Amino acid sequence: MRTAISLDRGWQFSPTAGEPPTALPSDWSSIDLPHTWNGLDGQDGGQDFHRGECFYARELVLPKAAPEARFVLEFDGVATVGSVWLNGVHLRTTETPYSRFRIDITEVVRRDGANLLIVSADNSPRTDIYPQTADFTFYGGIYRSVRLLVVNPTHFALGPNATPGIVVTATPTGEDATVTVAAAIVAPAQGDALGVSLLDADGLVVAEAWRPAAAEVTIDLPVHDAHRWHGVEDPYLYTAVARILRRNEVIDEVEVNVGIREFSVDPERGFILNGQAVPLRGVSRHQDRLAKGNALSFADHLEDVELMLEVGANTVRLAHYQQAQEFYDLCDEAGLIVWAEIPFISVMSKDPAAHDNS
Repeated sequence: MRTAISLDRGWQFSPTAGEPPTALPSDWSSIDLPHTWNGLDGQDGGQDFHRGECFYARELVLPKAAPEARFVLEFDGVATVGSVWLNGVHLRTTETPYSRFRIDITEVVRRDGANLLIVSADNSPRTDIYPQTADFTFYGGIYRSVRLLVVNPTHFALGPNATPGIVVTATPTGEDATVTVAAAIVAPAQGDALGVSLLDADGLVVAEAWRPAAAEVTIDLPVHDAHRWHGVEDPYLYTAVARILRRNEVIDEVEVNVGIREFSVDPERGFILNGQAVPLRGVSRHQDRLAKGNALSFADHLEDVELMLEVGANTVRLAHYQQAQEFYDLCDEAGLIVWAEIPFISVMSKDPAAHDNS
């Protein structure tokens, strides 16, 4: 079974650019994640906030694990450009400031003793990364959580773009529905099985199926008398649970919440949810707060959702970039209809690389 270990605590931070250190610095500031260096200078709407490269460092000690286990770092957000080193080896540079990314460190990490993990974050202006200009701060930092994933060599695909390894699609048909689960599995072995269960809101199994495990497997689950997700009036969610089984032992498991609903937009009736016209009344949301910048906690995300519900909103526009996964999950649970955007706003870059990156 996979294990997720938080790496949010125990970091050292330096606002000075340069070469990554070769040992854990003793004279840097001690911080925990999420973190941005623009929590104060970036809160007035001006363009005089600090932009440049800063460094983070911490020791990484692996938990006890099976000899064949694989170790993967998972970063929920590093802005704007993030570079990662482990024990002096450069592992990856990412130029997607609002997206989660993962790095398999199995081949370079030491299983015994401490490892040195270094991350640089650089929010310097770049012609190849959107947005180019806007009326909000381009915060720098490891502003979302970091964790260590420990998985069996056979596991649901983690991948550099950090999908959950399964894609779940719900298709209503009258009173019923079909929930389709498409799974991607790394290194399936002969005899492995893929099982998918659909649980209702009470945790009861309403549909289940098993198939031989393969690199790609798709399973359709019929749902009779499907309970629709219907916005703030009835935000009903099912849970799809996928398991890889080997000799009656679960070796990996992931789950995804799913709402069964259909929607459309009509020029006369407006937004249609499950056949009913639903007037959209909502707010626009940036992922920042006074004195915190964009380094938000789960409690901050939750409070924002609660405030939206308190003012009577049933929809939220996420301006102007991909926001934290926990916020999307909270919106699903609250029944908020989400308008999600990409950071292509204000001006178009003359650099063709910007369009490839977007």
